[in-house]
Amino acid sequence: SFAHQLLPVLIDSKVAADAHLPGLTQDTLTICSTLLFAGRLVGSLALGHAIDSLGKKRVALGGALGFLVAYVALVTLPYATGMDVIAFSAVRFFTGLFLTAPAVGSLLVQESVPASWRNNVMVLMNVAYSVAAASTSYLCGSVALNLHWRLQALILGAVPALAALVFALPVTKESSADLVRRGRWHDAAVLLKSIARDNGDLESAMGITLTRESKASDIADSLDGRSKDSQQLPRGILVRALALAVCFVACGLGFHGLTYSAGA
Repeated sequence: SFAHQLLPVLIDSKVAADAHLPGLTQDTLTICSTLLFAGRLVGSLALGHAIDSLGKKRVALGGALGFLVAYVALVTLPYATGMDVIAFSAVRFFTGLFLTAPAVGSLLVQESVPASWRNNVMVLMNVAYSVAAASTSYLCGSVALNLHWRLQALILGAVPALAALVFALPVTKESSADLVRRGRWHDAAVLLKSIARDNGDLESAMGITLTRESKASDIADSLDGRSKDSQQLPRGILVRALALAVCFVACGLGFHGLTYSAGA
């Protein structure tokens, strides 16, 4: 996620110097970078509907596949089509569509990790993000200075997406709530029992009680009831969510404003 957002800063100076792409200058690349975040805006608006329709695991899988396709297209289409500005802009917008997909992993963690461990796991994920950020910044400022921008883009963008497809997503369980929403009651019951077996306590992991006598229909009714309740957003929660959104805006303006400033 870090590399996807900052890749324009890390490679665009090299792209502008590429003699085979005369249309891509510092000015046109600024427009391309703007389209990256325009795609992210569209992807954010569509994320909720995509999760409801496809389920969290499929959205995460689609995000990893999307990143992989996007970065292969990024290093090939501008050369193959001869329309460097149009191709680059289209790929940047397409990449932005999937920038919110990694956040689905946090939702899956909340559904499959016991409440007593949830905060620790989220801290571990944030630590991993910070390590990736520091490593990427260091490598791009030293080791990768002499790398061609196409190779750098594949290393930072395509390789992590491929690693997610090969190592992470195959062992990631589907969301039980998503299974219930699609009417797959039995699969939801089997999944919940496996989570209970892994965690030792389903109630702390999922917020419901499961016994040996629990039936798939009972589990489905419990989860379905929670899903319907969650659709009614209380006013207090909405106000706090808007306040938190202001914090994200403030952090985003500072982070991306300084990062994308000329000569940064």
